[in-house]
Amino acid sequence: MRKPLGKLLIGVAIFVVVVVAANFLATWLAWRAYVNTVRPAEEFDAAHLPAAPDYSRESAWVVTPESPGLSGVSPGSAQPAPSAAARADVFFIHPTTYFGNENWNADPGKWTANMLVENFVVPSQVSVFSGCCRIYAPRYRQATFHVFMDASPSGRLALEAAFDDVRRAFEHYMTTHNKGRPFILAGHSQGTLHAIRLLEEVIGPADFRKRMIAAYVPGFSLPRDKLGSTLRWLPVCGTAADTRCLIAWDTYGEAGGPIHLGDQSEHYYGAANGRRWERRSRKIATCVNPLSWSAGHGRAGRELHKGATYVEAPGILNFSLRSKLAPLMTKDVSARCADDGYLYISKPTSPIYEFGKMPGENYHVHDYSLFYMNIRDNAVERVNAYLSLDRDRK
Repeated sequence: MRKPLGKLLIGVAIFVVVVVAANFLATWLAWRAYVNTVRPAEEFDAAHLPAAPDYSRESAWVVTPESPGLSGVSPGSAQPAPSAAARADVFFIHPTTYFGNENWNADPGKWTANMLVENFVVPSQVSVFSGCCRIYAPRYRQATFHVFMDASPSGRLALEAAFDDVRRAFEHYMTTHNKGRPFILAGHSQGTLHAIRLLEEVIGPADFRKRMIAAYVPGFSLPRDKLGSTLRWLPVCGTAADTRCLIAWDTYGEAGGPIHLGDQSEHYYGAANGRRWERRSRKIATCVNPLSWSAGHGRAGRELHKGATYVEAPGILNFSLRSKLAPLMTKDVSARCADDGYLYISKPTSPIYEFGKMPGENYHVHDYSLFYMNIRDNAVERVNAYLSLDRDRK
């Protein structure tokens, strides 16, 4: 285990050093150097893909109701509802945690690919839905971090392979576990990229889209032009209780903003758009403010901030200890959606949010944890609103 653990810790350490660099030029040069270190040596070859997950097996899932992992942790007084009492589900697609260059896609059976998901992503992101829902979060052959830094045919093929797993996992969930229940779709970063495509190609064309309560898709600059084409059936949520709608945001500090120079990340445009990949930096993004749950441009004050948290992780050095969430920090930030489609926040009080902050005052890593209690309470509210409307329809 020491060799893969060493590679993982070295990769994470380099990544953290890069993203916290203060000088823009130094950051940019270091960033490009880092990008080169995580590019696989060979071009994508489907014959070299890791084995595909078998979603009929419990081991193919990060979280299920039977194996919740750390999805039940909570900060302060926030307590998850008993799973037996949950009246809805959430299907969550985790972000990129693979910073290796051994392959274009991670092996979901490898411990190194799963440590960050299980000990950081699950408590800081997935657990926000434990108050409303049974949770299903699949493992998948995620594309390496490099694909977002240097667009290439190999990177696109790696993302296609990752999406194929997500599609199969969702279809297995729908046919085996859902059984007519309402559900939330959620993800972050690479997970959001796949969630958006899932909405377009799988959920949108199917009748079960009527059972979707909402889609929480922060962290990958959802292009507004999709709302008038492949996602025309799915409006942006305008209030805290709207259902059958989507919520997206990308978090930046007031002194920063997106650095489009060199942003190689792409969105997939499907059959209705000629099957092509397009740079997200050329698009206007979509923003719903997670403090006010409005798409308007007014500032939501600190008084609306119900609580941020972060992962206290003694387990990173001692794996016999479990990660946990820090006590809530309330009324800590204000937030506004700007004309460019991004969310801008006041500076958080705690220096912990400087950890992992990316160039341009980008709080990408903290898109969920900065608004933990707002999201948690809102998921409960939307589930209740959906169930109330469903009773009225009957």
